Amino acid sequence: MVSQGKQRVAKGVESEFQTLGIRIPAYRLVTEIVKSFGRGITSTSANISDQRRPYQIADILETTSPQQQQLIDCILDVGKLAKNEPSLVIDTTLETPLVMRGQQKQVATLGTFAEDFNSRSVADTEALASRLLLKYWNRLGQKGLLFGLNGPLGMGKSVFARGLGRALGIAQAMPSPTYSYMNEYQYEKNAKVGKFYHVDAWKIDRVEEAQFLELEKLLAPNQIIVVEWWQQIAQFLPQELSRQAILLDFSARQENPEFRKIHIQEAKE
Repeated sequence: MVSQGKQRVAKGVESEFQTLGIRIPAYRLVTEIVKSFGRGITSTSANISDQRRPYQIADILETTSPQQQQLIDCILDVGKLAKNEPSLVIDTTLETPLVMRGQQKQVATLGTFAEDFNSRSVADTEALASRLLLKYWNRLGQKGLLFGLNGPLGMGKSVFARGLGRALGIAQAMPSPTYSYMNEYQYEKNAKVGKFYHVDAWKIDRVEEAQFLELEKLLAPNQIIVVEWWQQIAQFLPQELSRQAILLDFSARQENPEFRKIHIQEAKE
């Protein structure tokens, strides 16, 4: 469970969003250690970004540096772990709770944790963008990310795109590429260096125009493509490319006028 931090823990424990993950373990040894210690303990993920998921001690030692290993005081080896699905992670700090990790079947009984996000402000939409970037951070390093945005004018598509750019550390102005079709930005974040492509497909109505953008060549490890007016271009793209798109629909009806509902559809891969 991801909660809002209170800046009372050691530096570096809270995320860049000043949030803190609270884990309730079911493993008896861990719970007994916490009980004996008398207070919560700080833990970190065993897996390294963009590396395979570890199921035994050897997997961890193979993907960590000697400097990192020198920080380890004690290793408890209980053998090879069962290949269970990763635990469910839900960010509760946003306007709508967002599943950051875990399959839909894991959240089917939770009711409100759906694929619809309620945004009441620019800040909410930008926060959603930054959290989705974090959610798919490993995929970014493996194959790149493609976001397809649909919805009427003024509903938040450009705000979402700029939110992604800001989360990547892009400080320059990011106008919508209505007339240039595509704007390109360089980014560097957490040891990843790549390019961010902001596409406006509003005027594209022929396959030749879509092919000119060569999106299938741009989508690669550490590269991000955000396409506004996705419905204008989707029909002209290769199927294998379209299947990788994370789709956001900003036109969903909302009974409460204070909110804008954003429907999120996971990539089909």
